[in-house]
Amino acid sequence: MGRLIGDDEGADFVQHTVSAGDGLRLAIRDYGARQSPVVLCLTGVTRNARDFHPLASLLVDRFRVVVPDYRGRGGSEWDPDWRHYHPQVYLRDIADVLTALDIEHCAVVGTSLGGLLGFAMGVAMPTRIDGLLINDIGPIIPDAAIGPVRAFVSDSGRYATWEDAIGRLQGLFPSLPAEDDDDWLVLAKATFKDDGHGFLIPDWDPAIGRRLAEPPPSANMLWSLFDSLARRPLALVRGAESQFLSRDTSEIMQNRHPGMDYAEIENVGHAPSLVEPQSLDLVYRWLDRCSG
Repeated sequence: MGRLIGDDEGADFVQHTVSAGDGLRLAIRDYGARQSPVVLCLTGVTRNARDFHPLASLLVDRFRVVVPDYRGRGGSEWDPDWRHYHPQVYLRDIADVLTALDIEHCAVVGTSLGGLLGFAMGVAMPTRIDGLLINDIGPIIPDAAIGPVRAFVSDSGRYATWEDAIGRLQGLFPSLPAEDDDDWLVLAKATFKDDGHGFLIPDWDPAIGRRLAEPPPSANMLWSLFDSLARRPLALVRGAESQFLSRDTSEIMQNRHPGMDYAEIENVGHAPSLVEPQSLDLVYRWLDRCSG
């Protein structure tokens, strides 16, 4: 498994803040040279740009890596209206980020929710997406996988120590891509923040959980969005222990798009870090196809 690193190691980045169309302030990390080919990294539902720091630190010599925080996560402002925590709004925010940074097109790496947003980019902004790497998500999302995430998103708990915060992560998501205590600490520091009173709290707006209480998009719609990307380079990474992406669904995805690169990462659940050696090999091979 590839080693996870925190912000105190690896590549430097520029922190941007841009305004969404409705005025909400969005935070973006920008790695690498402005003239390099762009890789846009889209995170999972509760996640933020810190998740992609290990991967960006490896890609930065050849690529410009841009990682936005969705509204309500990380360095971005919380939305006063929870109903705006919606994929259609996230897509508009992504378009606003690309416009603000003068990015005409990019290869997209999408983890979980980010992968589904990548599907939708094929319809919403087809000229801007050069290809999509889908990290551990598909058009069929088992109900059993959503329950722990709903509980975690609505978490309003406070934790006195990093050990307590790590214990919470390990209890809910024991198959995260962590090999040792150092990896778990990196994951925890990408999940929690100091509340200013000596406690650690989740680094997102708990109101996001109200949106997740609603039914997910239909599988038929997601298959249609996935198929919209048929002419672009695709890659799929699956954690072998994933509850979000079954092997059966991944096989259907490969059958529908036979040219899609595929890797299954042993001993990892949802979602691979993408710095595992097998993942990285696929990432570089897919990026070569996107720029070829």
